[in-house]
Amino acid sequence: MLLKVGDYFGGVRRPRAPYQQLSLSGSSPELHLVFDGIQPAELNAIKAGKAEFGVYAEDEHLFFLYRFGSTVIPWSDVPYHVALENKHRPVNLQLLTEQSRAVLVVILVDAKTSAIRALRQVTLTPEVTRALWQTVLLQDQKATPPDYDNQLAAVWEGRWGRGGG
Repeated sequence: MLLKVGDYFGGVRRPRAPYQQLSLSGSSPELHLVFDGIQPAELNAIKAGKAEFGVYAEDEHLFFLYRFGSTVIPWSDVPYHVALENKHRPVNLQLLTEQSRAVLVVILVDAKTSAIRALRQVTLTPEVTRALWQTVLLQDQKATPPDYDNQLAAVWEGRWGRGGG
């Protein structure tokens, strides 16, 4: 599906709860940023500001890291697990290879209306692409633990919470 600024994300005008999501089920990896009350500085940072990305992986637990405009949108993280991807649009593991540089599509959506406010394509570094690829392959080979959410929360808390760095 061809996305355009001004279109409604998902094709329907409706309010959404704010969220961030990494998707690997389309023709290119996508980072969905659904923000409430988008400020002009945030819009400009996502459209044209400095974009930085990273991956933090601990076993099969993956956090995709991003920031835009150095200080406008500070480092944030999006957890990802291949088994939790939309079952109607299976993950295309061919999108990522150990040698490639993935092209990430960043989609900024207004939470109140679902209107797409910005679209941007960013080429990830080989290191980020490789880390993403290796962890997704590991996830694909293992069953999702029944207490995955609790494990994920423990990893996050240990890394960025009270005791993390």
